[in-house]
Amino acid sequence: VEAESVCLWLLSSVATEDQESVCIEGLVEKEECLQEAQCHDALEKICALQQAKSHLITFKWWNISGQRKNTQAQSSLEALDNKIDLNTQHYKDAHNALYALCGPGDWMKTLRTLKSSDLVPPVTFDIDNTANCIGSDGHAQSAKQMKDMVKHLREGYQQVSWIWSMDGVLGDGKDSKLNDGEFLMNQLVCL
Repeated sequence: VEAESVCLWLLSSVATEDQESVCIEGLVEKEECLQEAQCHDALEKICALQQAKSHLITFKWWNISGQRKNTQAQSSLEALDNKIDLNTQHYKDAHNALYALCGPGDWMKTLRTLKSSDLVPPVTFDIDNTANCIGSDGHAQSAKQMKDMVKHLREGYQQVSWIWSMDGVLGDGKDSKLNDGEFLMNQLVCL
């Protein structure tokens, strides 16, 4: 029997009324801590992958030409999207387990329900840089999308997903790797 095929019975998968008869004291708190840590880990990975994707899209836009290189870059983007999807599922599983253990509470203020609209890179659009017209899919924005974006930026709107306000997501600000190409290269080596 392979370890991956064995069902691991955590308290979050046991009915609430049966938890007291099945578990020892302190087990609920330990799983709660585990699930919360898994949520934070998944969010940090999602943010790192979103940053890598944003940098790769920009790099592709400015530096890659030709069908073969574009195909390779697109494959790298798809691999990043797959990793983002995998970590999104890890977050949702841990979030659901945490909800099953604790129910609604204060923890939901920081670990919210993750929607597909939350899975966006941090805002990097510069209103003064007219060449910055790349969409999240790596293709050029339409004229209407650009006009709407510029209008919203001029009106003071700026959409930043809640995942970017989590502690630890952007590090302590002292990590020089976040500011140069080494971060992107490390992410691409993992592909």
